[in-house]
Amino acid sequence: MNALAILGTDSALSAVDRPALSRWLASLRLADGSFTMHADGEVDIRGVYCALSVARLTNVFTQAMFENTAEWILRQEVKIFGKLLNVSENCLP
Repeated sequence: MNALAILGTDSALSAVDRPALSRWLASLRLADGSFTMHADGEVDIRGVYCALSVARLTNVFTQAMFENTAEWILRQEVKIFGKLLNVSENCLP
Protein backbone atom coordinates (compact mmCIF):
# COMPACT_ATOMS: atom_id res chain seq x y z
CA MET A 1 0.00 0.00 0.00
CA ASN A 2 2.78 2.41 0.81
CA ALA A 3 4.40 1.82 -2.57
CA LEU A 4 1.11 2.49 -4.37
CA ALA A 5 0.57 5.62 -2.29
CA ILE A 6 4.08 6.85 -3.09
CA LEU A 7 3.44 6.32 -6.80
CA GLY A 8 0.23 8.29 -6.39
CA THR A 9 -0.91 7.74 -9.95
CA ASP A 10 -4.55 7.12 -10.84
CA SER A 11 -3.65 3.67 -12.13
CA ALA A 12 -1.76 2.75 -8.93
CA LEU A 13 -4.52 3.96 -6.66
CA SER A 14 -7.30 2.40 -8.72
CA ALA A 15 -5.60 -0.99 -8.40
CA VAL A 16 -6.98 -1.20 -4.87
CA ASP A 17 -10.42 -2.76 -4.48
CA ARG A 18 -11.48 -0.52 -1.59
CA PRO A 19 -14.74 -2.32 -0.71
CA ALA A 20 -12.89 -5.67 -0.55
CA LEU A 21 -10.08 -4.09 1.47
CA SER A 22 -12.58 -2.65 3.92
CA ARG A 23 -14.25 -6.04 4.34
CA TRP A 24 -10.88 -7.74 4.84
CA LEU A 25 -9.82 -5.22 7.50
CA ALA A 26 -13.17 -5.74 9.23
CA SER A 27 -12.53 -9.49 9.22
CA LEU A 28 -9.24 -8.92 11.09
CA ARG A 29 -10.85 -6.67 13.71
CA LEU A 30 -11.73 -8.06 17.12
CA ALA A 31 -14.49 -6.73 19.38
CA ASP A 32 -11.97 -5.22 21.82
CA GLY A 33 -10.66 -2.90 19.07
CA SER A 34 -7.52 -4.87 18.27
CA PHE A 35 -6.59 -6.36 14.89
CA THR A 36 -4.98 -9.67 14.04
CA MET A 37 -1.98 -9.70 11.73
CA HIS A 38 -3.72 -12.20 9.42
CA ALA A 39 -6.69 -14.56 9.56
CA ASP A 40 -6.45 -16.41 12.89
CA GLY A 41 -3.16 -14.61 13.52
CA GLU A 42 -1.55 -13.09 16.55
CA VAL A 43 -2.86 -9.90 18.12
CA ASP A 44 -0.50 -7.07 18.97
CA ILE A 45 0.11 -3.41 18.20
CA ARG A 46 1.45 -4.25 14.73
CA GLY A 47 -2.01 -5.32 13.61
CA VAL A 48 -3.51 -2.02 14.70
CA TYR A 49 -0.70 -0.02 13.08
CA CYS A 50 -1.00 -1.84 9.76
CA ALA A 51 -4.81 -1.65 9.70
CA LEU A 52 -4.83 2.04 10.58
CA SER A 53 -2.10 2.90 8.11
CA VAL A 54 -3.74 1.04 5.23
CA ALA A 55 -7.22 2.37 6.08
CA ARG A 56 -5.96 5.97 6.07
CA LEU A 57 -3.85 5.57 2.93
CA THR A 58 -6.75 4.10 0.98
CA ASN A 59 -9.42 6.35 2.48
CA VAL A 60 -11.50 3.46 3.87
CA PHE A 61 -11.07 4.58 7.49
CA THR A 62 -14.26 4.89 9.53
CA GLN A 63 -14.77 5.57 13.22
CA ALA A 64 -16.71 2.30 13.49
CA MET A 65 -13.79 0.34 12.04
CA PHE A 66 -11.57 1.55 14.88
CA GLU A 67 -14.11 1.63 17.70
CA ASN A 68 -12.40 0.75 21.01
CA THR A 69 -8.97 0.71 19.34
CA ALA A 70 -7.57 3.66 21.31
CA GLU A 71 -8.70 2.05 24.55
CA TRP A 72 -7.13 -1.26 23.50
CA ILE A 73 -3.82 0.49 22.82
CA LEU A 74 -3.97 2.18 26.23
CA ARG A 75 -4.58 -1.18 27.93
CA GLN A 76 -1.55 -2.63 26.15
CA GLU A 77 0.61 0.28 27.27
CA VAL A 78 -0.52 -0.19 30.85
CA LYS A 79 0.23 -3.92 30.65
CA ILE A 80 3.70 -3.28 29.25
CA PHE A 81 4.76 -0.19 31.17
CA GLY A 82 2.44 -0.38 34.17
CA LYS A 83 4.66 -2.94 35.81
CA LEU A 84 7.54 -0.48 35.67
CA LEU A 85 5.41 2.27 37.20
CA ASN A 86 3.48 -0.05 39.49
CA VAL A 87 0.17 0.88 37.80
CA SER A 88 -2.70 -1.58 37.60
CA GLU A 89 -4.99 -2.20 34.62
CA ASN A 90 -7.82 -1.53 37.06
CA CYS A 91 -7.09 2.18 36.81
CA LEU A 92 -8.49 2.25 33.25
CA PRO A 93 -12.07 3.28 32.53
